[in-house]
Amino acid sequence: MRRRVVASVTLMLAGKGVTIVTPFVFKALVDALPAFANAADGGAGASADAAATAIPAFPPEVLADGLATTSTLAGMPAIPFVLLLSCSTSRALSSLFQESRNATFAHVAQSAIRSVGRSTFDHVHFLDLKFHLDKNTGALRRIIERGNRSISFVLNAMVFNTVPTVVEVGVVTGCLYYQFGVGHASTVVATIGAYVAFTVGVTQWRTQFRKDMNRLNNEASGRISDSLLNYEAVKYFNNEGHKGRTYESTLGNYQRAVLQALL
Repeated sequence: MRRRVVASVTLMLAGKGVTIVTPFVFKALVDALPAFANAADGGAGASADAAATAIPAFPPEVLADGLATTSTLAGMPAIPFVLLLSCSTSRALSSLFQESRNATFAHVAQSAIRSVGRSTFDHVHFLDLKFHLDKNTGALRRIIERGNRSISFVLNAMVFNTVPTVVEVGVVTGCLYYQFGVGHASTVVATIGAYVAFTVGVTQWRTQFRKDMNRLNNEASGRISDSLLNYEAVKYFNNEGHKGRTYESTLGNYQRAVLQALL
């Protein structure tokens, strides 16, 4: 499992690196195309001078010197062709790294779900009889299922969202500071900080509605399971109408909670 986690983090970092480099490649391509177009319109005499000034600063000097400015690849100048190919390749590599990361980390997430699920299952069976007589079996089953599904979300959020996003923001801010100065970098940091503060505040405010929604959803699911598990008792006491009214009441409360959470 450790090897898979390390491989997933490595793929994530590689994908972030490619994502950060892609705009620089695209910028070099945009800067190179007009100069080569002007060189083509100016004729062979101006072609060499214009092509020499069209070499962008992004490619390594060895690569730029190795590509003759007058050579062509697939019928177009070499420098723009290489940059166009690099831009397309970087986008494809970014998607490849992301999908490979998800596929590699899926084994870790599913193993954690299996381990925690088995521990929870054993713990529930080790509890005394009073707990099971007082608890709603259907709601308990729903809570266990929801907890197992949330493990994958929590792991992905911790490993691939929170920390990598902070690192990516730092790298991008550093690039903006290097290219444009402290004014642009400060603007980006202030904008992201305001967005984070607003998002955290609204999320905390809406959390209470989400908790109520989950609680009522568990209660509704529990009423169905308990009513069906105790079918003989419900029929014996002729209690179908009461069970139906309580279930509908729970669904009404759940509906109001969902609308509050969505609006």
